[in-house]
Formats: sequence, C-alpha cells, structure tokens
Amino acid sequence: MSLKAKFKSNASAPKGLLGRILLMRMNIGTHFRLAEWGLGFLNFKSDDRTLDIGCGGGANVRKMTSLCPEGKAYGIDCSEVSVGKSRSHNRRSIRNGKCEILLADAGELPFDSGYFDIVTAFETVYFWQDIRKAFSEVFRVLKNGGSFAVIQETEGRGGSAEKTAEIIKDIKFYTASEIKELMLAAGFSETAQHSSPEGWFTVVGVK
Repeated sequence: MSLKAKFKSNASAPKGLLGRILLMRMNIGTHFRLAEWGLGFLNFKSDDRTLDIGCGGGANVRKMTSLCPEGKAYGIDCSEVSVGKSRSHNRRSIRNGKCEILLADAGELPFDSGYFDIVTAFETVYFWQDIRKAFSEVFRVLKNGGSFAVIQETEGRGGSAEKTAEIIKDIKFYTASEIKELMLAAGFSETAQHSSPEGWFTVVGVK
C-alpha cells in the first residue's frame, strides 16, 4: 500500500504516527480552507455555544472559539489521537474555560438537550455508523432556532472518490440532496444548500 493510501485508510479514526501527521495536515491544508468557506454560511453570535463533531486536529474548534469569545466551543472525536491533538491545539482556550474536547461518538452525544446554538460536521459524516441516529442526536442537543452545518469536499462522484472507497471500506459518500433529506427526517424545519466551484458543498439545517 502506498503512503498516500495509508494516510487515507487512517482518516476515519486517526491513530499512531500517521494519524498525528494526518491531523497536522488537516489543520493547514485543503481541509482548513474548506472549513473557512463553510463557516461563512453560519451566523455566529459572540456568546454562542458551539460543537464540532469529528473535531480532528482542532483547527475548527479554535476558529469557533475566536468567533464566539463570550461563549464556549466544544469538540468531540472517536479517536484518542484526534482528541489529544485537538486539546493541544486549543490548550490556552481549555485553560481559560472557553473550550472543551471530549472522546465521544456522534451517535451518543454527551450533552443536555437544547444546549448548543451551532453544531458543525466537517468531512466526517462519511464515517458515521448510524447517520440517522447521529442527526437525531444533533437535533436533540441544538436549541430551537439553532443551526447544524455539514461541510463536505465531495459528493462521492469521480475516480478519486472511487479510489478512496476502495481504500477506506467503511466510508459512505452522501450527496447534498441526501444530507438535506436526512436533516428533514431528523426534524429540522428548513435547510439551505451552498456549493463551490471546486465541488465542495455545505448544507445548513435549522431546528
């Protein structure tokens, strides 16, 4: 297996040295630029409580901490390596009580109902074991009027996505339309879809 394939196979739950390198690249590469683009479709308030599911290297949690200086940003990930990297990347905000990173699964969010103003998922729903249950959990922890944003680099079309699916056996690609349908099925009252020239898409659901 090539080094590139090894990196891709580590994407669903980063571990070991390759996982740490992958997370570092996520914080500065295409993943970061995708996140910057996707966050532009959300209306942040200074005191919002935010949650990033599948927080990876923690760059998006740090960004939301800066966007909501009077609120608090949370991140969860099912990978211990990701949690460690994200905590390191956000150590100052954690010390100041403005950030918290937890080891947890999208299908069982360890938070009270109606707790968050904004929940995000960047390049991660590909790997959720039970996406319907996870979307229901997101709906539960959001306040009325809160927003859930799914930001993806691809809908799974083309040779590159097919090669990725051959390497990562548990990956499942979703189109923007499928994400919208899943949000509505979970109870979200409205959705909005945004696309980029690169083929990226963001779907925002409002509770």
